Amino acid sequence: MDCGGSVINSRYVLTAAHCIMDRNVAKVRIGEYDISSDVDCSGEDSYIECAPKYQEIDVSEPIHHEAYRDNPFTVNDIGLLRLKTHADLSVRNSGTICLPMTNLLLTKRIYGERATVAGWGITENQTKSNVLLRVDVPTYSPRECLKRYSRNGRVNLESYNRLTYTFCAGELGHDSCKGDSGGPLMVESIVKNTYKQVQYGIVSYGNNECGSDPPTIYTDIRKYMKWILDHIRP
Repeated sequence: MDCGGSVINSRYVLTAAHCIMDRNVAKVRIGEYDISSDVDCSGEDSYIECAPKYQEIDVSEPIHHEAYRDNPFTVNDIGLLRLKTHADLSVRNSGTICLPMTNLLLTKRIYGERATVAGWGITENQTKSNVLLRVDVPTYSPRECLKRYSRNGRVNLESYNRLTYTFCAGELGHDSCKGDSGGPLMVESIVKNTYKQVQYGIVSYGNNECGSDPPTIYTDIRKYMKWILDHIRP
């Protein structure tokens, strides 16, 4: 599994542009946990509980941000996958992720908070995980990210303006890695008087050595909510 994504409604998966550019993304799996098994089960011999099998759905249209580029640096790394048929969101483990739609969520200060990243990427053993993993990471502002990526610590205005559409997150030994691209970074937030995981970031790119400084860069979804809404249809 090269990339991840998040289900935002029954017809669309949110992911990174670099996951779909120049690639033939034919299908997505929804409700997956262990990619080495068609049916995921747990428990003892006397009682084994199995989750419903994942839904594998054909992709009808990949949509990448029209201003995406990866040279000389990555910008606008966001994309959508339109599905040929509706996903059944009533199936256990097949729900949608919350997005920062309200003004309260759009203006929430997430820098300095702990966030959760999920994916099947490379682990500390240098092998991809068969099961969906999650890790809690600290988040940093664009300015702090730039300082961490700059050898001399000085802020370059062009680089800073580019990074205002991103943020970074991670710490020594705790970070996303290769194979996690396109997946979600979530921060617990109040949605309709209930605490829920809200997606604020998309795994974009990072250090060649995962879990080291500087940490991974994430596309800031709040900057692209209009783009997302403009590109989805029934």
